[in-house]
Amino acid sequence: MEIHVALSRAESYESPDLALFDIDPEPPAIFDDAVDVALIIEDRLDHLGLKSYIKTSGKKGLHIVVPVSAGYTFEQTREFVHRIGKSLASGSKIIVSELSDSKKPGTVFIDYLQNSHGRTMACPYSLRATPHATVSTPLDWSDLKKGIKPETLNILTVAKNSKSPWQDLMKNRQSLV
Repeated sequence: MEIHVALSRAESYESPDLALFDIDPEPPAIFDDAVDVALIIEDRLDHLGLKSYIKTSGKKGLHIVVPVSAGYTFEQTREFVHRIGKSLASGSKIIVSELSDSKKPGTVFIDYLQNSHGRTMACPYSLRATPHATVSTPLDWSDLKKGIKPETLNILTVAKNSKSPWQDLMKNRQSLV
């Protein structure tokens, strides 16, 4: 059973707690391509002074979240993610940030549209309905490298992991620039 969570808490459902970069490779692009794009996004966010968190989606891509201070609207977080996606796409042949380009073979889509009221993401540590019973797995940025295979992060392996890389997620709410 997959579990998905909103990007906001129940008591502030109209205001997001997280800005989400949903990174999806379109074949023949592969997971390693998504890793490359995630590291580029991390570098950009670091340059902006923003702490971000990474996890596998449990399927073909990655999720980067930035915990945001109270008071932002979904429109503001969506525009923030889209602005970064457009900027990165302008200097890349593989990165796309527009829905109309999202299915172009060999590209990696930075899906900003997930930052909309009522949209959800796979919950950290949620099982996914895949043949390998993969898990949407939080990672330390230092653990994100080419060669990671999402199918190895599954019901049998993730439970053995003692790390908790998202432990302080909501203690690090920050203002978007």
